[in-house]
Amino acid sequence: RVLSSNIFDSNLKDFCLWSLSTSGAAEENTWVSTLADVYYYSYATMDTHSTYDLLLRKISLPNFLTMFLPLDVFSVFLGSRYGPKNGFSTDWQPNDGLVNTISMASDSTGKTVSYKRILSNRPMEYHGAAQQHGPHVRHGHHTTYPGIGCGSVLGSCKAAVESSRYFISQTL
Repeated sequence: RVLSSNIFDSNLKDFCLWSLSTSGAAEENTWVSTLADVYYYSYATMDTHSTYDLLLRKISLPNFLTMFLPLDVFSVFLGSRYGPKNGFSTDWQPNDGLVNTISMASDSTGKTVSYKRILSNRPMEYHGAAQQHGPHVRHGHHTTYPGIGCGSVLGSCKAAVESSRYFISQTL
C-alpha cells in the first residue's frame, strides 16, 4: 500500500523536496505571492566556504570541522557545478547542508526590509532600508539551531546559542 502511494510519483510537486530544489523554487516563485500586510522573517544559515574545482570553476564546499557529518554529501552537491550547469548563478552554491543560503534569505521576488522590534507596546517597526546578507545570515549547518548534531561539532553549539541569543535580543 505504501509503495503505491503517489509520494513516489516522479511528477509529484506537492512535496518539500520539490519546493527546496532550485527548479521547484523557481517555478513556485512564478505563482506564489506574498501578502502585502504580512512581514515574513527568515533566518538563513551557511556552513560552506567558496573555492575552485580543478578546472578553476567556483564551487562551495562544507566546512568540514563544523558541518554536521551526515549533511556533508548534500552540501557538496548543493555547492557543486550542478546549479550553474542548469542556468543558476553561483550565488546559489553557499548552503547549510540542506538548503541554499540565498533561498533562505528571501524569496527574491518581494521587497526585503530590515527590522527592529522596539521595547514597547507598539508592534514591530519596519524600516525601509534594503538589507543584503546582514546579521540574519549566520554560520552554522541546518540542524545547528534546533541543537541536532552539536555534540561533536567544534564550536557549533556555542555559535548556535550565541546566535539564538542575538536573535532573541534583536526581536524583544
